[in-house]
Amino acid sequence: MTSEHCKLLNGEYYDYKDKELLKLHKCAQKITYKYNKTFDNTKKYRLLSKLLGKVGQNVNIETPFKVYYGKHIYVSDNTYINSCCQFYDDNEIFIGKNCWIGPDVKIYTSLHPLNPVERLQKNANYAKKVFIGDNVWICGSVVILPGVKIGDNSTIGAGSVVTKDIPENVKAFGNPCRVISNIV
Repeated sequence: MTSEHCKLLNGEYYDYKDKELLKLHKCAQKITYKYNKTFDNTKKYRLLSKLLGKVGQNVNIETPFKVYYGKHIYVSDNTYINSCCQFYDDNEIFIGKNCWIGPDVKIYTSLHPLNPVERLQKNANYAKKVFIGDNVWICGSVVILPGVKIGDNSTIGAGSVVTKDIPENVKAFGNPCRVISNIV
């Protein structure tokens, strides 16, 4: 039988009350609490290495920072994540190198059925991966929804709600977020 954690990562319905998942969540909350109270950069990097699935070189994540599991977040080199960001990593979140992520950005991977009867059933949660390419700038207060891919070298304007994939080398903004122009 497949574990609930495997189901989660495979995008299948899973039980978020599974003991293994609850333990992973509790561990992430403890590490995040310590991270948000620490000012020493060496200790912060050590805590991030325990919390995240991958943390590259020269990564800076301002506090406060919130995750759900942490282990499903992969951050590449030279990436800056500003304060008050919340990453709900029920599935994997991949952030490329040289990215700038503004304050109060939220990345969601979890989904629920639209039908209320289905939604109230046990195991009615599922999640989709989020991919953010290299050299991406995500301005403040952006919301990125499950399953979205943002291409390399693109910029997402402040306050945007990203509901679908954004290609490489574009400026996009709005609610819903849409391509405005190419970046030369």
